Amino acid sequence: MGVIRFSIAQPLLVNLMLVLILIGGVLAWNAMPQEMFPTVDLDKVNISTVFEGAPPVEVERQITILIEEELDGLPDIDTITSTSAEGISSVLVELKPGTDVDEFLLDVRDTVDQITDLPDEAEDPKITRLKTRFPVISLALFGDVAPGYLYDESEKIKRRLQQIPGVASVGVAGDREWEIWVETDPHVLAAMGVSLDT
Repeated sequence: MGVIRFSIAQPLLVNLMLVLILIGGVLAWNAMPQEMFPTVDLDKVNISTVFEGAPPVEVERQITILIEEELDGLPDIDTITSTSAEGISSVLVELKPGTDVDEFLLDVRDTVDQITDLPDEAEDPKITRLKTRFPVISLALFGDVAPGYLYDESEKIKRRLQQIPGVASVGVAGDREWEIWVETDPHVLAAMGVSLDT
């Protein structure tokens, strides 16, 4: 009841406070960053090194293991996951919650720069903080039907969603490239007079 009595007794002051709150809300709304697809920084750092033409075993031995050993002494690391593929090494570092990622990036750059045993043919390691984009709406299709039917239906839904005003882009995930595997019997082909190239 005290708030009501004060509002009745001081209408000018109450109205002034409401106007100030309204102005503050408008200013805050204009200052708020707005993105169609917001980018969220993750507490993960990736170190990728290109070693053109090298097989995975050599990439692991000459690059990945060296980087992992140097990173082993840094604080705030939760887990390290590495992948050595043909011509490229990728080391993913997940940090503990609350870690200052910008400061950690500086430490990683200093640590990686001190590695002198990397092959001369390899490019300089690229250190980046991982980011992700969250979709506005996610739609899942499932059912006891053939996968091809689901893929066809997802393409139809994708085209219909793209026609909605204000939709910037629609992506389909989970589909795969189809391939045909043909097995032949050379004896049967020879008996029919058909070559393998044909």
